[in-house]
Amino acid sequence: MATTEERAEALQSLAPSLAALDADAQKEAIKAAINGPDAPTTNLLWKILIPGLLGLVAIALLGVIFLLAFDKSADPAVTAFTALLTGLIGFFAPSPIANKENNTPAG
Repeated sequence: MATTEERAEALQSLAPSLAALDADAQKEAIKAAINGPDAPTTNLLWKILIPGLLGLVAIALLGVIFLLAFDKSADPAVTAFTALLTGLIGFFAPSPIANKENNTPAG
């Protein structure tokens, strides 16, 4: 697997040859040069991020409950809870650019 420096050098050497291509071809060439993480890395990230976010959502929910129980303003805790919950849900939503032909507006 290439290091970050090797990838940077490869992209820098690729840049001049991309100048003659149209924008879509440039995007495809760069996408081909930059690969995503492999399956074991992706699995590890999911095993770290999802439980971590679930833990933070639980802490924020407990904070909301605690603040409401003692008649305090729960606005900051509710804000944190909704932001964390939205982030967690976002992991499970399909990418809007994953399938462009199915990306038509509703209505």
